[in-house]
Amino acid sequence: LSALTYKSRENNIIIVEDFSFEAPKTKKMIEILSALKVQDKKTLLIIDTIKEKFVSLSARNLQKVEVMSPELINTYAVLNANKLVISESMIKELERVCTNS
Repeated sequence: LSALTYKSRENNIIIVEDFSFEAPKTKKMIEILSALKVQDKKTLLIIDTIKEKFVSLSARNLQKVEVMSPELINTYAVLNANKLVISESMIKELERVCTNS
């Protein structure tokens, strides 16, 4: 049983449409997390950290949020998070990484 399967069975994975910011905005990130009802939970945000640099920078000051690209994901990060938030475009990349490891 993989860590991702475990999170999925517990309904702790949220898939979101890809989004980007024009500049780093922590307040905007808080609004998004609040809308997803994960603002008070340890959250692993899986995005393209290079393409979505401002999203990543917007989350860096949030204590309960960790941002990773699919290539860097690990079992500890998945199990340590209460919720996983994955951008749609990263699903196939995550599958590729998981099947090649």
